[in-house]
Amino acid sequence: MEPYTSYLGYTSRLLCTVLFCVFAGIAPPLHAQPFTKKFIMPFHTCDKAISSNCNDPINHVTRLAESDNGTQWSLVLGFTPLKGGGIIPPVSVPDLIQRGNKAYLYVPSAVYIYDGSTGKWSSNTTYTITDESGASIRFVDPSPMLDAQGRIVLFFLNSSSSGQGMDPAGCSSYPCTKRFDSAIEVEGSDGKRFVMQSGPRVQITLDGAMLRTGSDPDIYYDGTKYVLYVSAGASTLAFSSTTLHGSYTPLIGTTGLLTSIGGVPCGHYDTETKRYWTFVQSNEGGTNVIKRAVHADFSRQLGASDFTTVMSASTLGPGDCVVVISNSGRTRDLMDACDIARKNGAVTIVITASGSPLASTCHIHLAADHPEGYDRYSPMVSRLMHLLIIDVLATCVALRIGSSLQPILQQMKENLRAKRYA
Repeated sequence: MEPYTSYLGYTSRLLCTVLFCVFAGIAPPLHAQPFTKKFIMPFHTCDKAISSNCNDPINHVTRLAESDNGTQWSLVLGFTPLKGGGIIPPVSVPDLIQRGNKAYLYVPSAVYIYDGSTGKWSSNTTYTITDESGASIRFVDPSPMLDAQGRIVLFFLNSSSSGQGMDPAGCSSYPCTKRFDSAIEVEGSDGKRFVMQSGPRVQITLDGAMLRTGSDPDIYYDGTKYVLYVSAGASTLAFSSTTLHGSYTPLIGTTGLLTSIGGVPCGHYDTETKRYWTFVQSNEGGTNVIKRAVHADFSRQLGASDFTTVMSASTLGPGDCVVVISNSGRTRDLMDACDIARKNGAVTIVITASGSPLASTCHIHLAADHPEGYDRYSPMVSRLMHLLIIDVLATCVALRIGSSLQPILQQMKENLRAKRYA
């Protein structure tokens, strides 16, 4: 299962862009829409336009982002964000897998299927997990991947056991045990019916002190073994097994603690660099962000210095400023990124055409009007106009800062001089 098109699925229980992720490497890209890049990230956000109660999954909205390198992400064009409410169940904790010309987007209560032959998404469709006797299994936090036979396999937090209270990740009283299982797709069900395999894959004991929650499993394959991440609050545990439906044992120490920098994890093994990518969500100054660590193995725990932040739009807040440049003013991912930054309290400056949707939603609009068409393969007039506006902005900022900027500029010149040939 060499990854060509790969998927990073993110879920969350927290505010803003709080995510869990699953990664799986599978088939070639689908139809030109909706996916155009190598990695796809399903995630949910808290839509404060709906409600300020971000802990209630009914107020969450699921979106899709894509990337070619796992670091820079943009929203998938043409994908309408999923919203719950009314007769539509919550759309939290999403995850996605591709098989052939179809993509399957799972949330705990429904699956949305994209058909590459038609270029359309299905409406929400119920799917089920049963045991071998046919009894229904209660579950949350689905994590899909494909097995060697091409069947969809779901890893999930089994919430059928008693003593969990209102939150399936916690306990009504401590200590208690959290069980993570796997289920195989029923032949011919097209990702809608699953049978749980004998298990569990892994169990963790919550003591109420060091470990208070257990949730959000993420499964991936590194070429020799299966790696299973589990969220433990603000920490991430890592386990492995040589077989998909086997018993998973800790990769680090006796508990499997991989990092305390963040939870709600996802993982990927990059075959080109032979490195692991570990994604976690972390809270910084009241804002939840997504961080990535790149590491060679599991020989040690990951610390703060191992992680860098991705999904930068979600980190903007009061006191920050974002500059958005768009020729047409109609690009969906730029509009969504600008909207996220504005809702988080950042000042938004937009360089774009007058009368465009993007121009009407920002704090400051710098008009870049010209006769050049938006669909030109090699636009020149618009590029020069945007560069001119950027140069004017940079000069104005430098003048406003004043003499304190001169030492910084001098240092920049020295750094550039050192990189030139004599």
